[in-house]
Amino acid sequence: MSMFVKQTWYMAGWSADLSQDAPLGRSIAGELLVLFRDSEGRASAIQDRCPHRGVQLSLGKVLPAGLECGYHGMVFAGDGRCVKIPGQDSIPYRANVRRYPVEERDSMIWVWLGAAEDADPALIVDYPWHNQSDQWPHREGYFHFGCGFEMLVDNIMDLSHLGWVHARTIGGNPDQHAEAVMNVERTDRGVRFTRWLLNSTPPPSYSKVVSFAGNIDRWIELELVAPGVIMQYNGGVDVSQDAYNGGSRDGGFNWRILHVLVPETADTCHYFTSVSNGFRQDEPEVTDKLLADVHDTILEDKVICENQQRNLQEQPEPPLMDINSDQARVLFRWHLARLLKAENQETVAA
Repeated sequence: MSMFVKQTWYMAGWSADLSQDAPLGRSIAGELLVLFRDSEGRASAIQDRCPHRGVQLSLGKVLPAGLECGYHGMVFAGDGRCVKIPGQDSIPYRANVRRYPVEERDSMIWVWLGAAEDADPALIVDYPWHNQSDQWPHREGYFHFGCGFEMLVDNIMDLSHLGWVHARTIGGNPDQHAEAVMNVERTDRGVRFTRWLLNSTPPPSYSKVVSFAGNIDRWIELELVAPGVIMQYNGGVDVSQDAYNGGSRDGGFNWRILHVLVPETADTCHYFTSVSNGFRQDEPEVTDKLLADVHDTILEDKVICENQQRNLQEQPEPPLMDINSDQARVLFRWHLARLLKAENQETVAA
């Protein structure tokens, strides 16, 4: 029985992370992969284990013919075939390694961990804002967290914590977060929810880059595609624009954040994030500042989530409780449990 969903696309890295000069080792959902580009720049992913003596292939180097093992020089093509064994002409079938389907789009590299014949590129989440540099200039980032990815998704699904954990960055007034107008709905692949903070004080991150007349109406829109892709749209405009009731969202402050949360092990995960700037787009320093502020908030989350992981391992009882703000988080857990149950049932049947 697997503790991870395998019949899905997981982000393995940013396109910029993978050069034609060096391989990239990555552990995803308990599996060791190595990614590299061939001589034409195409990304490939194979098992990060040489079939000869078990050394990680990510310790090797990229050649025109493929990835060379750094131990005894065997070479592997992007489809997993061994194409060279130094000192012998015959190459047995057992010299081949597993290939993982790969898709590269919107500045991201995705790998499929399940059965290769089931890899449907249509299931990859589209994120067109990465391709609209004039309207949405963006910056990319990566973090490694010492907690399960589910805990990190939980954290984003319940944003009532912003007023306490992120008071010095994007938080704002804690009471206004607790009293946010919230709408939560289940989708075919996850959860969609919106939070409005009406007539609220602009948080520090907003007021540093936009001059507001006074209080603002502030929105946070999120969509989760299970198991771990979250698309977020934030903004705030002067109360006089009546944005909540269908008025203008023009001007003010608006940005998009992509969170891609990928399990590594049961207790660790990868956190890929990007920030797309929807205002003052022709000022690169503003986009840089947004990314820096988001990174500050993520580091604040890191302290909380890693503490939570350790504490629950040491004190697993009594069971945790839910409160009103957990609606979206509970739906996420329902979706994740449904995906895992379906896959494990298929495994048992097979």
